[in-house]
Amino acid sequence: MGLATAADGADIERGKALYAQLCFNCHGPKLEGGQGPSLIDSYWQHGSSPDASLRVIDKGVPGSPMIPYENVFPEADRLALRDFILSEQVGLREVVRSVYPRSHFTTKRRVTQS
Repeated sequence: MGLATAADGADIERGKALYAQLCFNCHGPKLEGGQGPSLIDSYWQHGSSPDASLRVIDKGVPGSPMIPYENVFPEADRLALRDFILSEQVGLREVVRSVYPRSHFTTKRRVTQS
């Protein structure tokens, strides 16, 4: 079961469609990672809360191929994309971030599920 968001099914489907059009190129068709990091592993460098996830989508990640999308897609689409990604999550990622030091994850950027 994914993380709870305020999105309805139509928003999740819109986010899924946007992901399939663009994001899969770097993050993989099943969010497992590739050129970009996995979006289903146990640690996200820039945070995994709804606000942190939207911030990365909006502002991008300087020094990486992740560009800012705030001037590319309307806010409703960016929120739908965020909500789709979060709907695919399992576990308690923020708890993991609070328990383990950052150094624990330095070699674990791309963890895929089998």
